[in-house]
Amino acid sequence: MRALVGRVVDAVASSAPADTSVGAEQSPAGARSNGPIAVGADHGGFRLKERIGFRLREAGHDVVDCGTDSTEAVDYPDFALAVAERVASGECALGIVVDGAGIGSAMVANKVPGVRAALCYDISSARNSREHNHANVLTLGAGLVGENLAWQIVEEWLATPWGEGRHARRVAKIDAIEREGGMVAAVEAGRVQQEIADSAYRWQRAVEGGDRRIVGVNWDRTEEAPVGELFRESPQTLSHQLARLDRSKRARDPRRVDKALGALRHAAVGSESLMPHFLEAAAARATVGEMVTRLREVFGEFREPLVF
Repeated sequence: MRALVGRVVDAVASSAPADTSVGAEQSPAGARSNGPIAVGADHGGFRLKERIGFRLREAGHDVVDCGTDSTEAVDYPDFALAVAERVASGECALGIVVDGAGIGSAMVANKVPGVRAALCYDISSARNSREHNHANVLTLGAGLVGENLAWQIVEEWLATPWGEGRHARRVAKIDAIEREGGMVAAVEAGRVQQEIADSAYRWQRAVEGGDRRIVGVNWDRTEEAPVGELFRESPQTLSHQLARLDRSKRARDPRRVDKALGALRHAAVGSESLMPHFLEAAAARATVGEMVTRLREVFGEFREPLVF
C-alpha cells in the first residue's frame, strides 16, 4: 500500500506544470535570500523577533519588519499573514515569524498560496525544511527555543539550499495540489482516484511482464531457508480460553450487560462520547464482539470501494 501511494504521488507530480506563482523562489539553490527578509511576531515573540531582526541586519540582510512593536497583547494571525503575503507577492524573498509556540503562525502562513511555512525547533529541522520541503517561511516558538538556538536555526535555514531531484519533484506535487484548490477539490474532481487506478494498472503490467519482480509472486528464491511453521493456538489452550469465557458469561449480570450495551448503542446514534459506555460495558463483562455488534447495527460495516 505504501508503495502504491508513492507511485500515485509520483504520477500526480509528473503531470503537474512547473510552479510559476508570484513570490516563489525560482532558483533551485535558494541558499540565501535574493531580496528582503520579512519578520513578524506577536507579543509573545516580540523580543526574539527584535533580536533576530538585529542580527539579520548585522549579517547584511535587508529586513522588513511587519510588527508587532511591543509586548502588548495582539493576535498572531495578523502578523503571520503580513509576513506570508509579502513572501507570496515577491516583495520579500523569505519570511520569519515568531510567536509563543510557532504552530499557529505556521498554520496561518500556509493558508497563503505560494507559501510553504515550516515550524523549526532545532538545526536538523531547519535544514530539512529547506532541503526537502523548499520552505520559504520559517516559524519559531519563543517559548520553546532560546535566543542562541533560535539564531542558529535561522542561520542554518538561510544557508541551506533547496534540494533538487526527488525533493523538487515532491514539492511540485504540493504546488499542484494547491493550484487545484486543495486535496479535497482534487479528490472531488476524481483526479486522485484516476491516478490510483492508472498507477495500479502500470504496476500490474510491470509485474505480469516481469519488469518488476516480487518474491513469491513472479520470482522464487530457492536458496533461502523456508519460513518456519506459523504459530497456532494449541487445542488445549483454545479449549481453556473458551471455558473461561463461558464462566465469565455465566457469572455476569445479564441485565447490567444489556443495559450497558443499550447505552453504548444509544450513544453511537447520538453525538456523545462512546468511551464511558465502553468502560461500563467492559466492567459489566460484555465481550468485544458484543460491543462491536451494537456499533455495527448503527454504523454498518465499511467496505473499501473498488476503483476502476
